[in-house]
Amino acid sequence: MADAAPGQEAKATSPAENNAAPAPAADNADASAIKAGKVPEGYTTVTEGAASILFKRDEVFYNEVQIKNRDLSVLVLNEYATQLEHEANEQYSRRSKNLSWRKLPPTEQTWGPDFARDAPALVNNKAAQRATKAKANADSQAEADTAATNAKATETKDAAGAVKDAAKTEDRGSLTGLRILEALSASGLRSIRYAKEISDGVGVDKIIANDLETHAVNAIRLNLSLNGLKDGEVVTANEADANMYMYHHRTDAKSSTEHTRIEKFIPKASRPFDAAKDPFDVIDLDPYGPPTPFLDASVQSVREGGLLCITATDLPTLCGKSFETCFSRYKAQPLRSGNYPHEMALRILLACIEMTANTHGKNIVPLLSVHMDFYIRVFVRVYSNKNEVKQAPTKLGLVLQSRGCDSFYIQPFASSYTSKSGNSETVRPAAFKAPNMCPETGADMAIGGPIWIKPMHNAEFVKSLLSRFSNQYTPKSAFDARELGGASLVHPVVANVADELIDTPLHYSLPHLCSKLHCEVPTTEVFHSALANAGYKVSKTHSSPQHVKTNAPPEFIWDVLRVWVKERSPVNSKHLQDPESIASKILAKEPTHKVDLSINSEIRKRGHRDRAISRYKGNPKPNWGPKPAAAGSKSQQTHRRRNRGANDQPAGDNSFPTSKRSRPNPEPDWKSF
Repeated sequence: MADAAPGQEAKATSPAENNAAPAPAADNADASAIKAGKVPEGYTTVTEGAASILFKRDEVFYNEVQIKNRDLSVLVLNEYATQLEHEANEQYSRRSKNLSWRKLPPTEQTWGPDFARDAPALVNNKAAQRATKAKANADSQAEADTAATNAKATETKDAAGAVKDAAKTEDRGSLTGLRILEALSASGLRSIRYAKEISDGVGVDKIIANDLETHAVNAIRLNLSLNGLKDGEVVTANEADANMYMYHHRTDAKSSTEHTRIEKFIPKASRPFDAAKDPFDVIDLDPYGPPTPFLDASVQSVREGGLLCITATDLPTLCGKSFETCFSRYKAQPLRSGNYPHEMALRILLACIEMTANTHGKNIVPLLSVHMDFYIRVFVRVYSNKNEVKQAPTKLGLVLQSRGCDSFYIQPFASSYTSKSGNSETVRPAAFKAPNMCPETGADMAIGGPIWIKPMHNAEFVKSLLSRFSNQYTPKSAFDARELGGASLVHPVVANVADELIDTPLHYSLPHLCSKLHCEVPTTEVFHSALANAGYKVSKTHSSPQHVKTNAPPEFIWDVLRVWVKERSPVNSKHLQDPESIASKILAKEPTHKVDLSINSEIRKRGHRDRAISRYKGNPKPNWGPKPAAAGSKSQQTHRRRNRGANDQPAGDNSFPTSKRSRPNPEPDWKSF
């Protein structure tokens, strides 16, 4: 569930309308109450992070469960702002050495300062000014008086130092801060938190808090006032259709030439930021439902190397409850018969974003992809690189899932071959290597996808995020990840992602594997040790300790369980009476690999380390889940959900079933997919 209203219906807006002066405050009495330090009548105050908001429960949508989503986003954007500073320093260093400074985009393996270690520091003037102002406001009156007393004595020295520093700054160049669009803002909480809590790296220059609903935009303005922010300065409340607004800011691959944040390197024609047409550094999409209606506009309106932060809350669809709906939305078919629904949902979303970007000559580089609570969230950078776009078929593939057991195989669309000279790569259709029938049970194979088969995370980026929670970490600005309100919820997620195998698509469910054989479930330590002892890589997933991610082939997985059943957990003979049962077919075969069930020392060490923090937390409160959409929404989807009763559902339409009893059609046989 997002903190924004659902997907929006078309509302034509022109650039001229978007540039129009902000609408007057929703209610002068409410604004006056806020100025007087009072809570307006009929409102409730909610504090999250550094922001406080007012909301009417029946109008503007606030979802407490999304605090983990927003905390993680604040953390990621601070790290992203830091990386942009590193990249600017690297560009300056390379240019000073007469080297090309338009470096190729980072891949899944690269992240961090690179050349920036020895580069001179650049200055973000606007961010520095805001930080100085905030610090001055926090000083006590006594300190201010003391500073005034000493001012005359140091005036000459300070003036000389300021001139010297200004000369250095002019010589190095200054950096532009982040330009952020929250396309579906609702209360403005996320934008206000971004304005107050993103202080690392290049900082924040401008945030657009956009919403289609007039009452939501009025609420954003009230909340800005409540938080001491003036509408139109750092944060601007904007009323427009999200897609129309983003299309007015689009840039194509050929015209995307602004590869730097160093103002002196930016063509004068591109300076300063034009709020009416320039692309954004960050676009945050957090809709109520699928994000697909906004993907085309977002990949076109984000700048070179920009960041897309995208949430999808339609997990039932992505996980296979309605594969026809999933195909119509994401152009992919999920597999209900597989036991990796949430990771497949993430990879379907990434594939959808990649294919959408490819149509405009762009490609994506995922930084972080997570499943949390009832939604998924991905953070991807977008680049214009024709060579990477040509490599797109090697990044996408199909899943072939046995209908008899948990065995699955990944089939890429294409493979990349390096020329004999080593100067170029050629993409060719991949040979079909998956079996036509399940080797274990003889069952046929179901086809799912396309999915993203490359890493979902950038390993170095995740390590940088995780380091911010260390007791030894020294914050570079006012932001400290350890002080996030939901740090106890976010830290375990980041820690689990850091330990997850990034180059192995999908995973197995250990309990479900054992359910096929009707045997006891081995401990994760024993099962992981058996894989590690054979030389395979293995890890848990970030969403469940019972999920097994490994590069071991399916036949070895079943050999481990055959040995487990034979040596440790015999199966009751009643489950083997039918020779055509799944358990009988699998256990009738003798192991073809050597399996060692002894505890692996590295796995034992990993277990001790995992116990250092609580990695898989339960819900912090009862009823911790999605909330109903805001009342008064113009969204077509919300209108259907709110007004369709048990008896007025059109025959054959299961898009939004109200209950099993009200469904006119019988439940389909999902195992057939």
